[in-house]
Amino acid sequence: MDDSPITELKSRNVKLQREVERHRDVEVSLLTTMRDVRAASQAKSEFLANMSHELRTPLNAIIGFAEIMESELVGPLGSSQYVGYAKDVRESGQYLLELINDILDLSKIEAGQLEANMESVDLRKTVDVCMRMVKDQATEAGLKIELDAIEDVPVIRSNARMLRQIILNLLSNAIKFTPREGKIDVGIELDDQTREVSLTFKDTGIGIAQSDIARVMRPFEQVESAQGDVHRGTGLGLPMAKSLVELLGGDFKIRSDIDVGTTVTIVLPIDRA
Repeated sequence: MDDSPITELKSRNVKLQREVERHRDVEVSLLTTMRDVRAASQAKSEFLANMSHELRTPLNAIIGFAEIMESELVGPLGSSQYVGYAKDVRESGQYLLELINDILDLSKIEAGQLEANMESVDLRKTVDVCMRMVKDQATEAGLKIELDAIEDVPVIRSNARMLRQIILNLLSNAIKFTPREGKIDVGIELDDQTREVSLTFKDTGIGIAQSDIARVMRPFEQVESAQGDVHRGTGLGLPMAKSLVELLGGDFKIRSDIDVGTTVTIVLPIDRA
């Protein structure tokens, strides 16, 4: 009797078992790696959160004392130059504090520890306030900012502080990357069917290559412009805005072309439990 088919079947069975065991080993290795990556990410987020808290305390004191010196609250400093130096110290301290707050918020988001306490937010008023806050910055940069909004912008269920942070980040980012005599258009539209409102920020800036968009959406990443320049900044603006939009239950979209400009659209629900 010819047992070659049986022998062949046994051989294939042995090979199959070995292949199954190999795949099982790979799966175990991947699960272990994923667990280690999650643990490292959690440790990083906790470290950033702890360091941010430790840094904010002395920084607030520095800003406070600089404000006192700038206003000469307890007496004249003796020279107008010293008042200017105190202003520089205060502004630098505030910049660092904003950076630390961004890092703290981002680390909390990554660790799942940042909660969006929902409240009624006057969206039109919030946008107006943010545009006024960056008006001087835009004027110094030689840029125009215009708002095109629907007549009755609804009050939405959101988080006022986070929404301001999103809008300011996107406006500041547009100003930073738009050359002089450029323009930034802000739009507010309403979709009655989906009960969603969209905010659009369109600039005539240097733009981002399609291949670099995914990269700039990662924290601390920066890319060179077409002229080979790397612009000053932390690389937190767009990733922070996207993370906060998603935390508020919205969608974040970005479209960009080199030497044409960038358009960022955020879509937020009007009502959210």
